Amino acid sequence: TIERIHHILGRAKQCFVLSHDLEFARAVDRPSGTPTKTFVLHPMASLTTLRAKPLPLLPSQAYEKNYRLLNGFIGEPETHLDHLKEIADTIRIILEEYLRLKFPISFNDNDWLGDIIGKIREAEEGNPLRLCQDLVEELSNLNDYSKRFHHASLGEQADEPEPRELKTYIERTLKVIHIGGQV
Repeated sequence: TIERIHHILGRAKQCFVLSHDLEFARAVDRPSGTPTKTFVLHPMASLTTLRAKPLPLLPSQAYEKNYRLLNGFIGEPETHLDHLKEIADTIRIILEEYLRLKFPISFNDNDWLGDIIGKIREAEEGNPLRLCQDLVEELSNLNDYSKRFHHASLGEQADEPEPRELKTYIERTLKVIHIGGQV
């Protein structure tokens, strides 16, 4: 199937591939020089609107990209002032990625940070998530902060991050990741 799609891509001006399988989409996307757009349906925002997005990075690539973004902001916040909401939202995203990488069978793909925190909070003896219960309060604070900027994508009015406050929350986020690495 992938070879056939690549053959069509070589002859046609456009080719639409519908798939729920991200790895299949990545395999179709491999020919170099072929511009690719991914369209995503966001049923919480609109049942009829597709939004163009880049093909999601592999988890390790996405995590590294987000980690570098947050570290870059700490080092040179003035170079990121046009992207403060995106950077603030990255706090939630990197914490979700980190916890999914650390505990790959404990969370569902559609669990948001709030869901993840709830599972950590409710973890019983013998559950590896119990090791993170000391982080629940800080994770909750970081989640509450980042939610102020994330929900604008759903049509709500979002706050504008204040750079110094954002830097403090990024430092706290990275501290959770660094300390959490000892769990």
